[in-house]
Amino acid sequence: MSKAIDTIERTPEYTQFIDELNQFHARKGTTLQAEPILGGQKLDLLKIFKAVLEAGGFEQVTKKRSWKHIGDSFDFPSTCTNSAYILKGVYIRNLLGWEEETVWGKVWDPPDELRGPNAHRASTLAGKSFKKKTQSKSSARPVAPPKYTPIQPEPARFDMVDMSLSLPEPPLVFQLDQLAIRNELNQCTISEFHHQSQPHEHVHMIKEQRTDCIRANNFDESVKQRIFYSLQSSNEWEVEWALNYVVTISFERPEELRLDKTPMLLDLLLKWSNPFLEDGANPNPILKVLHILRNFSFLEINARILAADQNLKAMLEKSLITYTSKNLDLARHCIDVLENIAPYIQLNGPFDECIACLNNLLYIQERYLLIGTLRVLGTLAKTQGNQVCLISVSMATAARITQLLVINDEELVGTVLEYLYQYTRISADFRRQLLAIHSGADIGVLVSLLSTKSKYFSSSLVDDSTPNSMSPSSTTGMEGSEPHGSVPCVPNLSAYQQLDEPYRCLGWLKDKFEVTDYSSVLSLDDMYMLYEMRFGQEKALKMKEFYTVLKIAFPSTDSGNSTVGPVLEGTSVRGIQIKMSILEDGTEMLCQWTDCSQTFGDELLLQRHVIRDHVGMHQHDGIGGGAEEGGALECMWTDCADSIQEFKDKSEIATHLRSHFDDEQHSNAVNMMGSMLLDDSDVKGIALVAARLLRQLSKDPESHHYFMPYEQELLAIAKKRPKMAPHIQYVFANFSMS
Repeated sequence: MSKAIDTIERTPEYTQFIDELNQFHARKGTTLQAEPILGGQKLDLLKIFKAVLEAGGFEQVTKKRSWKHIGDSFDFPSTCTNSAYILKGVYIRNLLGWEEETVWGKVWDPPDELRGPNAHRASTLAGKSFKKKTQSKSSARPVAPPKYTPIQPEPARFDMVDMSLSLPEPPLVFQLDQLAIRNELNQCTISEFHHQSQPHEHVHMIKEQRTDCIRANNFDESVKQRIFYSLQSSNEWEVEWALNYVVTISFERPEELRLDKTPMLLDLLLKWSNPFLEDGANPNPILKVLHILRNFSFLEINARILAADQNLKAMLEKSLITYTSKNLDLARHCIDVLENIAPYIQLNGPFDECIACLNNLLYIQERYLLIGTLRVLGTLAKTQGNQVCLISVSMATAARITQLLVINDEELVGTVLEYLYQYTRISADFRRQLLAIHSGADIGVLVSLLSTKSKYFSSSLVDDSTPNSMSPSSTTGMEGSEPHGSVPCVPNLSAYQQLDEPYRCLGWLKDKFEVTDYSSVLSLDDMYMLYEMRFGQEKALKMKEFYTVLKIAFPSTDSGNSTVGPVLEGTSVRGIQIKMSILEDGTEMLCQWTDCSQTFGDELLLQRHVIRDHVGMHQHDGIGGGAEEGGALECMWTDCADSIQEFKDKSEIATHLRSHFDDEQHSNAVNMMGSMLLDDSDVKGIALVAARLLRQLSKDPESHHYFMPYEQELLAIAKKRPKMAPHIQYVFANFSMS
C-alpha cells in the first residue's frame, strides 16, 4: 500500500488546535481522528475547520450543499467521487462538537455512535443518517446538564441589541432571577453562550439596558467566524450583534478585517442591506453598513477592492438617489465612501450611472454633499481613462458650479476652484466655455479672490509653497509643548473656538457633553451633526476623526470587572448625555496678552483692543517704546514663539501680530493705526488656486478679451501683494504671446 501524501503544515497554531481538540474529545468520552485520510492524502483538520466557518458553519454548508466546494482546496483525485460525503462525515465526527461549543456556545452531547468501536467508520453519522440519528436522539435521550443553570431565553439569540433601533421585542425579557448562576469567578453571567473564554474587560446592562461587551481588543479568529455566521442568520438579534461588532472594529482596528483577506464580508454586508434599500422606508439599518464601508475605505487595499465592486457602486448610487432628500446622514456616508475610493474608480463610459448620480447632486442645497460631490468629480478626473467620460457632462454643469463662487463659504469656494482648475487642465473646450460663461463676469470674481486670505482651506490639488496654515492659537499651543518633552501639551480648551483641530473638537465635546449612567444613549450621527452644524464652515473633522477625539475626550476606564465611561454600541454611544450648555454659542474670544483676561464678541474687536490698549499703551508709557523713544516693543501674547524678540516700531510688531490673528481682519485693525503696509504674506489657499486657475484660462488664444476689463485691478494686486506678482506676470505673458 502506498504511503498517504502528507501536506499538513504543523505550525504552532495547528499543534495547539489539535491538542485542544484532543482534550475536548477526551472530556466528552469520544476519540479524535487527528489525521484522517481521504483521496490518498492526510486531511488538515484546522484547514477544514476554518473553511467551514468562513462559509458560515456546518449548518450553512450543509444547507447550501457546499461540501464539494470545501473539498476543492484539497485537490482530491477525480477517482474520489464521494469526497463530499466522506468529508462531511469527517467533520461531524471530529469537529462539529467543537464548533457548536466554542463558536455558537451550545452544549454538545455526543451521539452514541461516536462512543463505540465504529466511531470513525466512513459511514458513521454521514449523509442522511446523521439527520435521522440526531432527530431520534433528541427525543429519546435527555441532554446532559450543563455546569451552570442556563437562562430561559432561546440560546440562539445573542444578548446584544442597539436599543436605539426599532426592532421587534424579544420573546422574553430578562429578569434578575433569570441570570445564570456559575461557581467560577469573573465569568460573564448573562447567557450560556456569551463568553466561552474570559474577556479582559466588559460591562453588561440588565433589563432594557442590556448590551454585549463589544471590545476591539477581544477580537480574534473565533469572533470573526461568529460574525460571518451571524450575518447570514435570519435572526435579527444575531445580525444586530454582528453589525455592531464590525462597526466597532471598523473604527478602532479596520486592518483586522481587510477585505482582501475576508472577501466574504463585503458580499454579506451588501446582501444584508439590499432588502432595506429596495424597501426604501427604513434607512437606519443601512447606516451601520455605510459606517463600516466608510471606515474600511480609508485603507488603500480596501479602497481598491471597493472601487472595483460593481454591486457596491450600484448600492451607493441607489442610496444617493433614494435618500438624499429623506436622510442626509445616509447620503453623507455614501459621499464619504465615494470620496475615498474615487482615485481607483474606472468609469464605464460617459453614460456611467455614477456620473449622472453625481451631477444631480450638484443642484442640491446641502453644503456637505456639494463639497463631497465636487471632490469626487475632481478626483475621478485625475484618472486619464475617466477624463473623456467626464468632459461633456462637466461642460453642461459649468454654469451651475461657477454660481457657487460667490457664496460666503471658504471651503466650498476653495473646492469649486479646485474642480474648475482640474477640468481646465484637461480640456481646452472647458477653458473656453468657462471664459464665456456669464459674459466673462466670472473672471472678475476670480480676480477678486486673489486678495482672499484663507484661514481653513488648504488645496489638495495645488501645492502650497509654504506649510499648511493653522490658526494662531493652536500653532502656539503646539510649539509650546516642546519644553514638556515628548508628551504634547494640550492648550487651554476653555477657548476652544480659537483652536485648530483636533483641539477645537476636544474642547467642544468636553464643553457640551458629560459622562452619565448607561441608561443614556445618544446617536453617534446626531453628535456629529451637532458638531458639524457648529464648525462645518471652519474645516470640521470628518466622522472617523471625530470618533477618535470622542474616545480621547471621554476615555473608558476599568473598574473591577466593569468598564466606566462611554461605550460605542454600533452607531450609538451609551453612557453620555448632552449638557445644557449646548444651547450656548460660546463665541466669546479671550485676550491672551499677559495679565489680561478681557473677552470680546468677535476677532476684530479683540485685535483693536490689543493694538490700542497693549501695543499703543506700552509705547506711550515708555514700556518698550518705539525707535523714536530709543526703546523697543515686545509681544506679550501667551506662548508666543517670538516673545523674546524686540520690535523696533509699531509697523513691525503689527506685522508680527498677523501670526496671532486672522490676516483679513487683522489688516483692518492695522489700518486703524494708519499703517498702510504691503501685503507680503505667502500666496496659499483660495488665492493660490484662483491664481493657478487664471493662469490656465489665460492660455486660451481668446482669453485677452475677457481679462481686459480687469487688467488695472490685476496690476494693483501685483503691486500690493509682491508674492502674487509672478502669477499675474504669467497671465500677461500669455496675452503678449497670443
